[in-house]
Amino acid sequence: MHSNTLKIVLLSVAAFLAHSQASATEWDITERRLRKLESEMLAAHVTLDFTTLAHMYADEYTYISNDGTMLTKSQVVEIVKTASFRVDSIPVSNSRVRMYGTTAVITGVRKFYRAGKLLATARYTEVWVNRNKRWQCVSGQLTPILEKK
Repeated sequence: MHSNTLKIVLLSVAAFLAHSQASATEWDITERRLRKLESEMLAAHVTLDFTTLAHMYADEYTYISNDGTMLTKSQVVEIVKTASFRVDSIPVSNSRVRMYGTTAVITGVRKFYRAGKLLATARYTEVWVNRNKRWQCVSGQLTPILEKK
């Protein structure tokens, strides 16, 4: 009887490890996909590609800017169309992706450069949702990181 219990425990552990390995691979693929989408979104901001942004942002997208202003998807797309905040690059650091089912939260630090000059550094949070096998950003927020004097 003890032998059967041991076999069941060992089979359960093996099944768990196999599932964990599959889940880890699935997680890696999803994380890479989200990082790629985030990179494409930032590139669209740099190149003023408002069509790509309109596709990547969900219709209910809301953005909270560094001064606390809340903007809708159409307002953000309009800002990009008019190039009212033009940047040449937006490098990301300390990025972290956390998954909650079909929802992902990405946090990190972004720096905004124009003509080689640092304009701003901000901590950011984005919320992405997977609907019908398509990831869209539903919310974003920037908080300035002020230089310590």
